[in-house]
Amino acid sequence: MDLTDSHLDLLWEMADVHYQCFVKFYKEYAITYQNVLELNHQKMLDISIGCTDCDEDMLTFIFEAMLKDYRKMLSRVDPRE
Repeated sequence: MDLTDSHLDLLWEMADVHYQCFVKFYKEYAITYQNVLELNHQKMLDISIGCTDCDEDMLTFIFEAMLKDYRKMLSRVDPRE
């Protein structure tokens, strides 16, 4: 299944939050926003291809859960501080 416009909106939001996680917790990786965007895009495509029984709503549910996990990660305190 192809990613829908709403899935692409989630991709941008996921990339924003996930990038902030890298900046906050893993500066030493010096990962770029583009790398994070590509990483999340590939994750979403892999899920979409691998989930043969998933419809658009199920994929949206999965992608929203991923975003929720990224937000949870971002809200944590860095244990190295």
